[in-house]
Amino acid sequence: MASPAHRREELEAHLTAKPPEARAIAPEGTVRLPHSGRRGALTWLKLVESVDLSKPAGFAFEGRVLRPGGELAIAEIPAAAVLLECAGIQGGRGHNRGECLYILWRWDRGDWREAARAQSVGAEWVQDLAPIAQRLLSVRKGMALAVDAETVAMRVIEVLESGLKQLTEKGKGEALGIIHDQILGRLSRF
Repeated sequence: MASPAHRREELEAHLTAKPPEARAIAPEGTVRLPHSGRRGALTWLKLVESVDLSKPAGFAFEGRVLRPGGELAIAEIPAAAVLLECAGIQGGRGHNRGECLYILWRWDRGDWREAARAQSVGAEWVQDLAPIAQRLLSVRKGMALAVDAETVAMRVIEVLESGLKQLTEKGKGEALGIIHDQILGRLSRF
């Protein structure tokens, strides 16, 4: 057993020691992934490909799981790049479980930028972040690149079907009624 003086020296040495050098810059051709969680916390990242609200909780976000703080080849980043990060539990002790922090990131001009965040104990965060992720994925598909009527029409149908999946049967009927009136209103202008 170490003496109190020896333990104090060890503690002082530990406190004054330089931390290991962190690699802030990723190697050429790669990008560093976000890591917002505390060291040792249970964290993860998912490169979101699509959102399917018929699936429970975080399974609604479909995509590839990545390591927070890791590296990703720039060539592997899709045009509509959205990351979902679980940054771990934020506080909470004993019988009081803390809220878990979830962050949506979007790829923008060579860097990850925060798009939204939510905290909850349960899966409520999905209802907050799913619509935002869907919007980011659909907007970033390059609507400006659509040059012909068929392409525009198919993209409108894709967004429509994605939105209708989130509604009840009654909600779907109401939404289609509104869309009907909007389309007829526009047709009457031609």
